[in-house]
Order: sequence, then structure tokens, then C-alpha cells
Amino acid sequence: MTAAELRQEAGTEPVDPDYPVTPVPASARRGVVSISVVLIGFTVFAPTLMAGASIGAAFRFSEFLAVLLVGSVVLGAYVAAIGFLGARTGLTTVVMSRYTFGTAGSKLVSVLLGGTQIGWYGVAVGSIGQMTALAFGWESAWAPALVMIGVSALMMLTALYGYEGMYWVSLISTPLILVLAFWITALALTEVGG
Repeated sequence: MTAAELRQEAGTEPVDPDYPVTPVPASARRGVVSISVVLIGFTVFAPTLMAGASIGAAFRFSEFLAVLLVGSVVLGAYVAAIGFLGARTGLTTVVMSRYTFGTAGSKLVSVLLGGTQIGWYGVAVGSIGQMTALAFGWESAWAPALVMIGVSALMMLTALYGYEGMYWVSLISTPLILVLAFWITALALTEVGG
């Protein structure tokens, strides 16, 4: 009998409601809108937009569109395949990697996944600290660091709430970032005359 079956038989709730190492039961699965909000929240944030701007500046417009199309198709196919498997089976990425690579091999997947998240966290916190200090004209070396500490604390608080934390942060921040992106684009176009 598996640990999940023992818990179910005993009637106890899992320690982590996000089911990191067991299949997600049908009653706990999220809908398309909820998942879409979180996925869009992952991709629409300032460092991603800045990286896109850097890549865009490195190519002619037609080449950039081709790079954008190829990258979107590759990433979209990958995410769609994983999403399809997860939706059909209720398995998380960690559980899928255990079936695919075994317990020992899945540890490498976990290290890679964790490493990318730590890197994302560092880039996000650093970017927010630098941009906030720049936007407010704070010239002290401590200003970006203090903003980074504050943002880190907020990010850790949302992490305590797992998926729900990500959902609410994405639901609030994504529209605000999109408004800011279009506003900055309009200002830039006005400044250069079209």
C-alpha cells in the first residue's frame, strides 16, 4: 500500500496541499482560467520583457519575428505536452520525472528545476530593486538593497501560500505590468516621434 493510500484510508490531510510528490486528486485540480493566470504571471514580468527587448534589438524586425515564432512554438509545444500529461494523469512535474528517470534520476531534475527557480528569484529581486531605485531617483547604494530585501520578504510570504499565493500575485500584478508596458511603449514612441 502506498503512502497516499495509507493517508486516504486514515482520513488525514496531506502536509502540503499542493501535492508535490503524489498525484493531485481530481477534487483538488485547478481550472483552465486559474492555471492560465499563473502561467501568464510567470511569463509577463519585467526581467522577461527586458530580455525580449535585448533580443529584439539584436535582430532586424523580420528576423526577430522569426526568432519569436520558433521560440514560441518550441516552448509552447513543451508546455502543452507537460500540461496535457499533467491534466490527464494528475501528476506534477516532480512525480512525472520520478516515473521517467527513476528516484535517483529525478533528483537531477529537481536540482535543475530548483536551480532555475533560484536564478529566476535572484533576477526578479535584483531587477525590481534596481528599477525601483532608478525610478525614484534613489542614488544610495543601500536603496536597491533595501528594496530587494523587502521584495524578497514579500515573495517568501507568497511562497508560504503555494499555488494560491502565485495565483493572487499573478492576478494582481500581470494586468499592472501590461498597463505599464503599453504606457512605456507609448512614451517611447512619442519621444522618438513614432
